[in-house]
Amino acid sequence: MLRFAGAAENPVSDSVREFARYYHTFRTMRYIEHTDTPVDGCFCVSVDVKKRYIDPLVSCGLSENGCFRARRITEISENAADCVRRFLSFRDTTYGCVHLSAT
Repeated sequence: MLRFAGAAENPVSDSVREFARYYHTFRTMRYIEHTDTPVDGCFCVSVDVKKRYIDPLVSCGLSENGCFRARRITEISENAADCVRRFLSFRDTTYGCVHLSAT
């Protein structure tokens, strides 16, 4: 039975035991299982993460007045534009699940 150090025979509460199990799972997990539904015996989360990317400015030579011209790389390169489109349209499975530790 888990006990607090120096506590006088007070067993650890269920919430502390559950937290310890989740923490141990976090420290020892090796992979995340991607599923469309929650899995029994796993800690599962469903998060729609905001996608972030940078569309850098690149120099395109000098303009008529001697200043540098700059354009976004997606305006210049179809390959770069395609990479950004594929990144923004990617959809992962609904859930990410981790099998809970036995402790």
